[in-house]
Amino acid sequence: MELTQNSQDECTLRNDDDTVAYHVAITGDVNSDINVAELQPNQDIQFELAPPAQRRSGQLQVTWETHLGEKQVLTQDLH
Repeated sequence: MELTQNSQDECTLRNDDDTVAYHVAITGDVNSDINVAELQPNQDIQFELAPPAQRRSGQLQVTWETHLGEKQVLTQDLH
C-alpha cells in the first residue's frame, strides 16, 4: 500500500501490491472513516482529510488483510 498526501486536504491510497487487499479501513484524521471490501491491484482511493482545526492525531492509519488473511497496518504522519 502506498499513501500519498496530495494537498493539505486530500490523500490517495494506492494498492501497489500484486494481490487484492481485503477489508481496507482508513481511519485517523480523515473527513469520515472509509471502509472498502476489496481494493484491486493498482487501484486508488482518493479521500478528503478532516479540516485542520478538527485533526486530532496528525496521522492516518490504514488496515487491511492480505489474500492469506494476514492483517497489515500502515500509519503515516500528515504534513
